[in-house]
Amino acid sequence: MGPMLKGLIELQSVEGRLRGMRARLTRFKRAVVMQQQVLKQLETTKQTHKDTIADSRADVERLELELQSRDEAVNKYKDALNKSRNNKEYVAILTELNTNKADNSKIESRILEYLEVIEENRKACEQLDSDIEKQNQTIEDVKSKAADKIAECEAAIAEIEAQWNEVAGRLPQEALELFKKLSDTYDGEAVAFVQQTGNKQVSYSCGGCFMNVTAEAISQLISYDDISQCKNCGRILVIDEKNEQK
Repeated sequence: MGPMLKGLIELQSVEGRLRGMRARLTRFKRAVVMQQQVLKQLETTKQTHKDTIADSRADVERLELELQSRDEAVNKYKDALNKSRNNKEYVAILTELNTNKADNSKIESRILEYLEVIEENRKACEQLDSDIEKQNQTIEDVKSKAADKIAECEAAIAEIEAQWNEVAGRLPQEALELFKKLSDTYDGEAVAFVQQTGNKQVSYSCGGCFMNVTAEAISQLISYDDISQCKNCGRILVIDEKNEQK
């Protein structure tokens, strides 16, 4: 195997380490983000309770004004009842008076219901205040624990990137561009080792997609230091040096 194919194998090894370290860095950063999302949800829930309290208080104020107005009407009916001139008029005024009293009782019940809603949501806000305080502390703890890990990952990534650039610098530009394209397609697995199977009748397959590789392609890989791609998946084919010597 020539220096270019060996270089591609080495680059894939470095690429795998680089992707693994980047994924690890993302996990540490995501841990903080996830806790921040929990905090945001708690704050959103609290705001919903506060909005409910505000709406309920507005309803209470409206009903209290209505009740005040109706109380004035009740008092007027009471005065009119005392001044009624005959039984028919007395009965009519008394009916109106009782109707207004019944309506006022319903309004008072609705006011009590809104006050209960306000109290329930007030208690919920108090609990959420405690939960938010705890969540803020959790975020600080996660940030503190993640900070060192993030710094370690970033340092390791910088070191691996330097190795990647060193190996890539030894490769022809065309081969490097193909490697990048295939790495993006196959999550860093741009190079595939040819697999050999069978005893009496030997056959070969791509280590990436497991489709057959022709004997002519194998011969070319052994004889030349050129790019040979799998006809099915397009990965760059290479032969394990142990098999190459057989």
